[in-house]
Amino acid sequence: MTEDQNPGVRIKALEALAPHAKDKDVRAALVHTVRNDTTPGLRVMAIDLLTSEPDRDIAGVLQELVASEPNNYVKMRCQRALVDLERIGRRLLMRVVSMPTLRFQMKTLALLLGAALSLSAQTFGPIAKDGRFWVQQETGEMAPGSRLRVSVIGAVTVEGRAEPHFEYRVTRRVKADSEAEAKAIFERAHLAAVRRGPTATLTLEEPNCGRCAFAAELEVGVPQTLQEAIVGTRGGEVHIHNVAGRVIADSAGGAMEIGGVGGAVRATTAGGPISLGTIGGEVLCETAGGTISVDDARSNATLTSSGGSIRAGSIGGFLRAETAGGDVTAARVNGRVTAGTSGGSILIGQAGGPVNAESAGGSIEVAFAPKGVRVETAGGRIRLNDVAGQVYAANASGDIQAVFLDGAPLADSLLETNLGTIVVYLPANARLAVEATVDFAKGMNRIETDFPGIQIVQGEDGPGLSALHASGSLNGGGPVLRIRNTSGRIQIRKRQ
Repeated sequence: MTEDQNPGVRIKALEALAPHAKDKDVRAALVHTVRNDTTPGLRVMAIDLLTSEPDRDIAGVLQELVASEPNNYVKMRCQRALVDLERIGRRLLMRVVSMPTLRFQMKTLALLLGAALSLSAQTFGPIAKDGRFWVQQETGEMAPGSRLRVSVIGAVTVEGRAEPHFEYRVTRRVKADSEAEAKAIFERAHLAAVRRGPTATLTLEEPNCGRCAFAAELEVGVPQTLQEAIVGTRGGEVHIHNVAGRVIADSAGGAMEIGGVGGAVRATTAGGPISLGTIGGEVLCETAGGTISVDDARSNATLTSSGGSIRAGSIGGFLRAETAGGDVTAARVNGRVTAGTSGGSILIGQAGGPVNAESAGGSIEVAFAPKGVRVETAGGRIRLNDVAGQVYAANASGDIQAVFLDGAPLADSLLETNLGTIVVYLPANARLAVEATVDFAKGMNRIETDFPGIQIVQGEDGPGLSALHASGSLNGGGPVLRIRNTSGRIQIRKRQ
């Protein structure tokens, strides 16, 4: 049966072995046939023989085939066999209570746990007409587990609930000339629901029906204690809420909304916005074309967009936010901040670590950064409030305002612009050495200071060119603050 090249001979051999389907060696040969034979009909016959005398190993073989089998006919037969095994398991479970010996009860329960309780009970609704579409729903339940795997085409919603088991509902739509045609398409797009160990797996394949405009929406109810959800769709939105563990979500094109997650989140989409609520672990988000929004991430966050704004509310660790076309906003970050945009402004609220921000054409504002700041823009205003440590601000063409934090340690710093006004506010007790220069000191271009210890002198830097220099030590001196303006004003003020 496993070696002869003639399919007819193999079929005859299989029929001869049918009365011996309980034999261990025969079952091993049948399993080999199911996995390796090239004739689909022969494989289905072997499946029928194996399930006629079910044991706890056959469920694993069927689940393996459902996950990997390319032949739809064989796959559907495996799915039906799994459902049949579940029904058998439920009937046995009802009978086990009346069995006389504990040993027999335990053996039967082991069979149930190995084969029946891991399977899905599925119900198919009627096929109904909805405008130009035919619609059918499929629902099912699965035994409790701690992990979920989803691989589908279409939108996916995963919602954590108090119930310990899995529930799912898939709604499929298709354009077809008749109910019979729609039914045939739906059969090719059957949802495979398999549970192995603690993991529930839901798989929905594309029916490849040409211009039938097939669409599907999957809704999954899971235990709130779920430790892991891995969700992938080849085109559609993803919504995941209220799960204790980590989440990995990937879409070939659709929006994402994820919140109430206790673990880490990795979310990627080829086209659409990403919106995150409260996330207990590290966050990694990437979209090829949309905005990214994070309300509250309790750990580090890395956010990347190829064409959209990025907004971060509260970040418990470091933040790295980069976009090729939009604004970057972060309200509160406990760690360091790295922010970049090729076409927008950057606004950072409170930063517990160093700030590094760069814009190719927009303003930059930092509200509070006591551990150091490095900002650069090619065109826009720079505004730094309550900063300390090492401060570097460079503007190709625009104003700079820097308010240094009172009582915080300072380090060597540099503020420079080619065109605009630089205004610096220093605490009266700041221990600094100040060096300031205006290269082209004509008209309104000048240096002004509230500190008597800073002396301003005018010098000649070339034929017809006049420069202004200012220098001095405050409160005995300390780190050096250099201020340079190519063509504009410098104002050094006392902070009130």
